[in-house]
Amino acid sequence: MRAMANQRHWTWLLALTLVIGCSANSSGPKVTAGARLWAAGPVRWLMLPEESSRFHQLSTNRQALEFIDEFWRRRDPTPGELENPLRVSFFERAAAADRFYGEKETAGSLTDRGRTLILLGHPPILRTRRKAVPRLDPALGDQANRVWVRLLIWAYPIQELPPRVQAILEERELTELTLTFVDHGDRTTLLEGERFLKLIPRALVRPEAMP
Repeated sequence: MRAMANQRHWTWLLALTLVIGCSANSSGPKVTAGARLWAAGPVRWLMLPEESSRFHQLSTNRQALEFIDEFWRRRDPTPGELENPLRVSFFERAAAADRFYGEKETAGSLTDRGRTLILLGHPPILRTRRKAVPRLDPALGDQANRVWVRLLIWAYPIQELPPRVQAILEERELTELTLTFVDHGDRTTLLEGERFLKLIPRALVRPEAMP
């Protein structure tokens, strides 16, 4: 299982390599498959809607390379330094997600928990509980019965999140950010917290670099 997860992670790195490797033909007439795969991978969780729209309008390799370079520069908390800490963190978290949260044919970095890990890091607080939810049993006709499901709760104290993320959440008078997942056994889906996850990508872009 670990070998398969590592292979999935290296697929995203290979996609990026293909993009960089095509630079010699960067004036070509179309965006390479490698660039498309890059955008379809876990980097999607960082991409703003307007960036996604712009990327899919690109027509040449050169444009794709310039887009990727600009994409990471906007998210560099230490511009001018040699390394981009956010980019390093992204690849580390994507690798961890692939290792721990893979589901059937879906790479861990593309699952709901993988998305959360990439955006917020490992949760400092983990909780579990059970909840009864309605289920329609065909044997009972239209009468609904109930089934117990296991909930996984990831909690992040606001003060432990990056400053710009803190600012967004404090505006909503939160002291703790919680994400609730339903454990289906072979997969896990996000139940509560989508609206907060949608806020995080914009908070990771430097304000002066906002597209």
